[in-house]
Amino acid sequence: MDNVSVEEKIEIILIYGECRRNVNDTVGLYTERFPNKVQSHAFFSVLSNSLLTEGSVQPKKRTRMASVTRENEIAILAVVNNNHISTREIARDSTLLRTSVCKILKRHKYRPYHVSMHQELHGDDFHNQVTFC
Repeated sequence: MDNVSVEEKIEIILIYGECRRNVNDTVGLYTERFPNKVQSHAFFSVLSNSLLTEGSVQPKKRTRMASVTRENEIAILAVVNNNHISTREIARDSTLLRTSVCKILKRHKYRPYHVSMHQELHGDDFHNQVTFC
């Protein structure tokens, strides 16, 4: 149904009205007028039903819930101060998807990285460094 233009769909609906809402007659009259544009019987039924239920010949757009709200952003950005937490842990704590957490961090220009402490300083390390240089 997506490969048919809006003008063609409107023409089909007008023919549907001419045929007094009879799909079988509409299919016959449409193929008579436009022999190179053959459509199936189901196409006409779906088109007429979508016009009656949705009020439009255009396909209905999906509506998705926004999973990232202002409260979620504030909660995630408050956790960012901890350098040792992963995005998976943030997602688990905030009950969001990991991809949503990554999107929030990216929007606020944070890069996910993990700090790993390989070395540690002891009491006389500074003195040893000075004497080495």
